[in-house]
Amino acid sequence: MYDAVQMVATLPYVDASRIGVTGHSNGALASRTAVLLDNQAETQLIAAALLVSNDAVYTDESGAFYNMFGSRDAGIVACQYDEFFHRVAQADGSRSAPRDYIDQSTAQSFLHFGQNPQGLETRESYTMYTQEIDGQEAIRVIYNPDITHPWAHFSKQVVTSSVEFFDAALGAPNPIDGNNQIWQIKAAFNALGLVGVMMFVVSFAVVLVGTRPFAALKAETPVQPAPALTGKAKTWFWLSGILASVFSFVVYMFGYRYINKLAAVMPQAGPTFIGVWAASCGLFALLLIYLGGKFTGQSGQAATNGVKISPKNLGLTVVLALTVALSAYGLVFLADYFFKADFRLWVITLKAFTVDKLPYILLYLPFFLLYYIPNSISINSYNYFEMGKKTWMNTAVNVMWNILPSVVMVIIMYGCFYITGYMPNEFFPFFGGSIIGIWLYPVIVVLAVAAVVSRKLYRATKNPYLAGIIMALLVAIMSCTNTLTAL
Repeated sequence: MYDAVQMVATLPYVDASRIGVTGHSNGALASRTAVLLDNQAETQLIAAALLVSNDAVYTDESGAFYNMFGSRDAGIVACQYDEFFHRVAQADGSRSAPRDYIDQSTAQSFLHFGQNPQGLETRESYTMYTQEIDGQEAIRVIYNPDITHPWAHFSKQVVTSSVEFFDAALGAPNPIDGNNQIWQIKAAFNALGLVGVMMFVVSFAVVLVGTRPFAALKAETPVQPAPALTGKAKTWFWLSGILASVFSFVVYMFGYRYINKLAAVMPQAGPTFIGVWAASCGLFALLLIYLGGKFTGQSGQAATNGVKISPKNLGLTVVLALTVALSAYGLVFLADYFFKADFRLWVITLKAFTVDKLPYILLYLPFFLLYYIPNSISINSYNYFEMGKKTWMNTAVNVMWNILPSVVMVIIMYGCFYITGYMPNEFFPFFGGSIIGIWLYPVIVVLAVAAVVSRKLYRATKNPYLAGIIMALLVAIMSCTNTLTAL
């Protein structure tokens, strides 16, 4: 960040007296660090800083309150339900809730330009306070939206506050009202692009199995659902769904502290945790399939439901899956090359990436294969049967089973957060971690899409492996190219 500041300050079309820095989360950390580096420079270049979803440095090395921003204009976007920041140690050893941040000594000291706030007036959020420092009028403001940490970079309210702050701090030659925003239109088309990519995945795979090289993978006729379940088979369908959901919940919520130890030595924390969790659920699904065969007395279905596959057709399946997944990402690269556009909606992102990400994709791909292949086998080879009057009802129920644990976990974590002001792990350290709720947002969407894609491809091929491999490839690429890598 500070390298960028130093570089733009040399450009002839930049007013070097009006350079501002801002960023969200780690980007705010980079902005804060840039200010601290600028403090040490002979000529200070940063005129304004807005930290979104991160804290300022409120005290010096001796623990006394101080003004790290000096005569610069400075603001903080402090989300009331930030999963990580804006908590202050209390006298009894506890920490304040982030929604109470504005009343804490740290926030009040910031708004009082680094003074010890004890005995001073209580200042409020969304109010710009000014004070003359070193002959310059400086601004301090805290924006306190009623949202979560990741919501801040997808929020009209935060954009409005950001525009308001920098208009006041740096001015604009042609000011525009902060509420006058059209980026939501771009986001809508990004969402349409994401849908289009998945439509391409299904359609292209179906087209290719109709060509000579992959003809052996095409089903003679669209695969029809098995007769409606009765007796033990029906009981096992619902019981196995409950068991799988409970297993998924327990591993995710209570296995975090153990899986996180592995994440500490792996290059990407998010894909490590999600990958191990996913692989565990995939292996458990295979165990349930085995137990289901014993329980229902229907163990010999592999030859007729697509699970049993010849080595030749398995090889063709791998080649076809690679062709489809790489072609889909080829569209992403073409969009980036010709239009500087990609397909991202909040935390769901398909974007071009550099070659250095390939080793990470290959490292984490086996974890996702261990989930998406068993998931496709379970959904299609064993749980595709007549249900209700519409054929889509069975697909919908399988989508429900796929996303149920994640939805329940999000409701529990954020229900607790909104009611008490604290995440569950702040009460019970063994109960997950602050970031695992955020990681579930894209998971819910991806698992719903995976169930639909796998069903459509199974109907055309009677091959549960094809969709499993395609989804594993796409998810591995998406995960490893859209996260922090610890080098």
